[in-house]
Amino acid sequence: MGKTEIIIKWLNAEISAGRLRPGDRVPSEYELAEKLGVNKTTANKAVATLVTSGILTRGRRGSGTFVKTNAPAFRGQIMFVTSIAHPNYAKIVYGAQSAALSRGYLTILASPMPEEVNEFIGKIASSGVQGILTGCYGLLREPDGIPLIHLDRNFAENIRPRYLINPDGAAGARMAVEEFLRLGHRNLVMLSYQYQSSRIDGFIAALRDAGIPEPDKRVWICHSGREIATRLIQEMLTQVPGLTGIVTGSDDIAFQLIPALKAKGIAVPENLSVSGFGNVSQICTLFDLTSIDQHCFEMGAFAANRLIDIIEKKYMKESFNELLPCDLVRRHSIRQLNNVGQANL
Repeated sequence: MGKTEIIIKWLNAEISAGRLRPGDRVPSEYELAEKLGVNKTTANKAVATLVTSGILTRGRRGSGTFVKTNAPAFRGQIMFVTSIAHPNYAKIVYGAQSAALSRGYLTILASPMPEEVNEFIGKIASSGVQGILTGCYGLLREPDGIPLIHLDRNFAENIRPRYLINPDGAAGARMAVEEFLRLGHRNLVMLSYQYQSSRIDGFIAALRDAGIPEPDKRVWICHSGREIATRLIQEMLTQVPGLTGIVTGSDDIAFQLIPALKAKGIAVPENLSVSGFGNVSQICTLFDLTSIDQHCFEMGAFAANRLIDIIEKKYMKESFNELLPCDLVRRHSIRQLNNVGQANL
């Protein structure tokens, strides 16, 4: 979370808890900077954002800034239709909520059963919700007059939703491959879920650019952790002799893969190197896993701001497909090879 967002969150919490009431003078930018350990420019930016959102108001010159009297609690409300069972989706929701609150919008979280989600979406039109964010459910119908943004989901070209925001999976997979290549690995495979098509495309393109033949034959698709343990590992080792590294399309896959390798007597990274995707802190800390950070909090904040801009008619494009940047986070699950080629399996 950025320093500006920290100040905004603190002021919103003070107002919501009643410690700052309508008409109360809020701490000066200098006082906020001292209290929260930021510079005065950052504090001023946070206060200005809340003034623009209609939560605070400037007094006469030199008199300070005040909680707006008789201001509505919220300017509007949006809904995030998703599950937060996975920590990265929880981060996305947190980012969206923080951005929405800074602009005076309430965020409602809903997690209907997958088989009921389209029926649920159809009922939102009469609820007062002005816009919807969604992730992990697949393609949902957009209610009439209510913008709906899908995020963190790959779709085929012929069924792509009107509004879509994703991490740049192809670029992220390329970063992982380039890290393997930098450390001397060329005999690589990818283990991914089918829906992670952009990550698969990035892996194949990076191998092709490196001159590695038939990269499309180096991709394995998994559907469950049990499948990783019982079938795919043996397939990869048999069909790719001298395999030195596995690029996974998800930290969740790496979480299943590394213990399954260990059960076969293959240590990571001593015998075989593995990378993840998602930078899930619990998994990456457990396995010291090199991974791709999707910046989930920032993705959620970007999506909420874009949705509110559409609601407020500040963004008027009929459709978009935004790709947000990813970054490589180096840890120690990829071993430096002295020579390009074989690992001792």
